[in-house]
Amino acid sequence: MILRGYIDEGIKKETVYLKGIKRSIILKIEAYGKNHLFVYLVDPKGKLRGQYSYFNEKRGGKIFLSEKTGSIGTNPGGLPAGDWHLFITTFDLIEGSNDKMEYEIEIEQDYETSLDSIDTIEICCDPTWKTAEEKNKLAMKALDLLWDDGHKIYGIGGSDSHLSPNEKYENATRPSIYGDPSTYVYCVGLCGSEILRGLKRGRIYVARDVALDFIIRGKKNLYFPGDRVNPENISYKVKISNLKEAVKVCLIENGQIKDSVKVDRDTEVEFKLDWNEEGYNWARIDMRNMEDNFVSYINPIYKGEKEPSIKTWRDLLIAMEDSSTTF
Repeated sequence: MILRGYIDEGIKKETVYLKGIKRSIILKIEAYGKNHLFVYLVDPKGKLRGQYSYFNEKRGGKIFLSEKTGSIGTNPGGLPAGDWHLFITTFDLIEGSNDKMEYEIEIEQDYETSLDSIDTIEICCDPTWKTAEEKNKLAMKALDLLWDDGHKIYGIGGSDSHLSPNEKYENATRPSIYGDPSTYVYCVGLCGSEILRGLKRGRIYVARDVALDFIIRGKKNLYFPGDRVNPENISYKVKISNLKEAVKVCLIENGQIKDSVKVDRDTEVEFKLDWNEEGYNWARIDMRNMEDNFVSYINPIYKGEKEPSIKTWRDLLIAMEDSSTTF
């Protein structure tokens, strides 16, 4: 979980609901600006459990808290479920400075979350934020590992916008706005239950500044993203419109780039999958611009089944450390 935003005066409160934590909680904090930033961690009972101070010469730090120990400035003890609060405030470090302070707080909980309880993972969050590209690539890497392991968990996107439409983060080339990126869900109707059904089935693609349509066809069958396909040759056509810049469209098969094509105008591209034989395979479409920045992610189709060996979120974190997968 990542919180992003800015503060230029007063006190800001961020509320995070945490389930029962078995071992520890870690807040990784990055701050940007010339002023002084304080972060206070308060548990659901209203008790101050930790604090962090940012000075101009220090770019980041962390709050670590467990039942028995913690980082400097924390109060170790029980970690109850409920609404934990982060109180964030700032004041001038440089006399007369009124620069706003931007912050990014990543929250890690050490508990055994079963991956069977997860339907989707956010693979693109506010791409205008300064560390977004790096973090979003890690999320896609994690999801590719899960698909390699036999899981059926689907990628979604979120704007996570905390600014006015005319505001930008420092060094950003464009504002952080709602709908960037957008998550598109194929569903029979627009009621909430049908949208949720489409999400759970993986009939989703995520995109920035581009519209997509696709035809995924076997010998006799048409498929959607998220579908299990029959053992047969697959034609995967992607129609691209509203394209604003050149992009590289890649077919990712079993975690590796199988094929790719560069396009610089509205067009249609086609990929082939030789999936005649039995066995487990999966494939998705990835689109990036010439600077390797995210443009679109179409969720996988797959063939066959595989019994997953990665059972919990902790297992996934360990697998991520051991993996050499790159993009």
